[in-house]
Amino acid sequence: MMESLIKSIASGLGLLSKEQETFAVKPYLQLAQSANKLALIWFSARGRSHWAAQYRTGCDTPWISVKFKVDKDRKIEINNCVVRKFSLFLPLEAAPKHPEYQILFDGQAVFASHYQTPGISAEDKIVVFGDFGDGKNAASAVSAAVHAQEPELIVLAGDLVYDHGRISEYLSNFFPVLNADAIHKNIGAPILRSIVTVAAAGNHDIGMPKQNEAADANLFADLFGYFLFWQGSGNGPRLKKETIKNMIGTKKKANQLLSDYGKSFIRQTNYSFDWKDQHWIVLDANKYLDWSVPELQDWLAQDLKMAASQKWKFVVFHQPGFNSDRKYFIEQRMRLICPILEAGGVDIVFNGHCHFYERHRPLFFKPDHLKPMPDGTVSGQFVIDYQFDGVNNTRPHGVLYVVTGAGGKLVSSETKPNADFLCLSSAVLIDTVHSFTELTFAENYLRLNQIGLDGTVLDSIKLEK
Repeated sequence: MMESLIKSIASGLGLLSKEQETFAVKPYLQLAQSANKLALIWFSARGRSHWAAQYRTGCDTPWISVKFKVDKDRKIEINNCVVRKFSLFLPLEAAPKHPEYQILFDGQAVFASHYQTPGISAEDKIVVFGDFGDGKNAASAVSAAVHAQEPELIVLAGDLVYDHGRISEYLSNFFPVLNADAIHKNIGAPILRSIVTVAAAGNHDIGMPKQNEAADANLFADLFGYFLFWQGSGNGPRLKKETIKNMIGTKKKANQLLSDYGKSFIRQTNYSFDWKDQHWIVLDANKYLDWSVPELQDWLAQDLKMAASQKWKFVVFHQPGFNSDRKYFIEQRMRLICPILEAGGVDIVFNGHCHFYERHRPLFFKPDHLKPMPDGTVSGQFVIDYQFDGVNNTRPHGVLYVVTGAGGKLVSSETKPNADFLCLSSAVLIDTVHSFTELTFAENYLRLNQIGLDGTVLDSIKLEK
């Protein structure tokens, strides 16, 4: 496992400049396994003795030293430079002002940022979007526009880097855009250093850019960057190794993941966390994961049961069960978990994969089969709430499914939806502009806005409880 990871880091980083020796990857925020803390991570070729870290709760409060650790297993020599992963924990409790942190090198501050905590803004905002990881101008513009909304949490719906989820692609396409030093539509924004960001794994993120099950012809030493750079809450399903082996079968990419990371790789792509009065579940919808397996379904059902007291419940995974994309329409395997989501009181399911925005009417769905058909489809009975409009009727009867994949390259003309090819439950579909989803929370309701890069609200609904 570690040998493969070390080779990946080496291939991804290549030659290091002097600046990269200090920060091969600049500091960015992640979830921590502790409910009241955040993890701050960076990668550097400089030794432990050079570093120190501090935080404070406001500009008029004293700096407090923070202990950090170095992951000794994750290091590599590149031209006599040793690259290590550094991490520390920051408090997550609500604060009246933006708390700050700074990283010191030989006693001098070399990196500093404020960071968001729950409840510090007048309105709680969360942003969701996906399919942006090519590093092109659209991704930079989306990043800058999202930063302008000042959300306290960002949830990414997969396909974080194209084309294979390589570590080198993270370094060229992802971090420069979402952890940029400046804010500009042609550059990106310093999102990752200041806003907690959570990500589902898409097919491109685990080296499976094509729809079919065949392994990609090109093999790279630095695949699976997702498992190096992202970390969840650590509470994912603990399946038996035999169950995982039976589930993934002979799928080459999944077997490689199992070989490199053991059965714990399932817990890294499937987990849940609470954010104030919200419960979020991040799932892996890639083809090697069989959501008809009882052990996996039981974990999901139990997780929702334990979150019964949370007011809002959200689920995010990459490949949607309901969409109007002519290319991905038959990828319906995630419909198998609809009864579990409905029984658990899930409010909204967010997906990517399709490079547009599509909001579906609230629905209940009962699958006809325990497994998908050979072509990937899952037939079943729909119960669709045609009365809900989010304006006059704001209490949906069913689960809302939202595809928010308009963060990068838009849908091609060949697979572009049309009036003759829409999912039965489709309510709103926007495929001509880049956009992202914003959730704004109040005491008894939330508002979902789909926002264009110029700030225009393209779609808006209200959900009351």
